[in-house]
Amino acid sequence: MKIYAEYEYYVEEFGAKMSAAEFKRYSRDASAYIKRATLGRSETYEGEELKLVTCAVAEAYCDVDKACIGGRMIASENNDGHTVSFSNAETDTEALKAKKAYQVMSSYLAGTGLLSRRVSRNDNCGF
Repeated sequence: MKIYAEYEYYVEEFGAKMSAAEFKRYSRDASAYIKRATLGRSETYEGEELKLVTCAVAEAYCDVDKACIGGRMIASENNDGHTVSFSNAETDTEALKAKKAYQVMSSYLAGTGLLSRRVSRNDNCGF
C-alpha cells in the first residue's frame, strides 16, 4: 500500500508532534483511510494536499489514542482523589477516530474532486 507522506515531510512541513515510530504506524492507518474514503482516487493524485491530509489524519488518530486508556475513551477525570470515568463502549474510540479523520480530510481535500462520490465512465469501479 502506498503511504502518502514520509516522516521527513511531516517534520519539515507539518511540524512534528509524533516520533518517527508513531508516525510510521499512524500514517499507514491514515493512508488506508484516505484511500478508502477517496474510492482509490488518491493512488493517482499528485497534489501536496494528500501529504498534508495524511499528516493531519495521522495526528488526529494519535491524539485520540493518547486520550484513551486500554482502548476506552476517558469520559471524565477528577484530580481531587484522582478518579477517572470511562465511556461504556470501546467502539467510541473508533467512531471518534473516524469522525476526526473525516473532518480533517474534508477540510484539506475540498475542491480536489477526491471526495466526490460521482463515478465517471473512466473510473474503474468493477461493474
